[in-house]
Amino acid sequence: MDKIKLSVPNKENHYAMWNWLAENPTESKYRWPGHETIYRLGARYDVKGRNNSTCFLCMESGCNLCPLSKLSGGGCLIQGPYHDWGETSDSEERTRLALIIRDCWK
Repeated sequence: MDKIKLSVPNKENHYAMWNWLAENPTESKYRWPGHETIYRLGARYDVKGRNNSTCFLCMESGCNLCPLSKLSGGGCLIQGPYHDWGETSDSEERTRLALIIRDCWK
């Protein structure tokens, strides 16, 4: 099946998802309601050949050009706001980090 282009650009999806996560700090990014729409359109996430990633930054730029990797000083899975967001269960801290991640793509 050919990939169907998303009707909303990656940047807008990124903003919408992380804004939702800031408003719903106890949720995971996999529960963002926008994913259902994307899958219903028949699109699949593709990050450098790996399907099922849910990072719009990765889909757009890859690690080398990713503003989140630059913020973290390296790989976002190892350190920085995204790593910290995934490690904490404190709702206020998750909201704060989600807003940083949301706004890192200028």
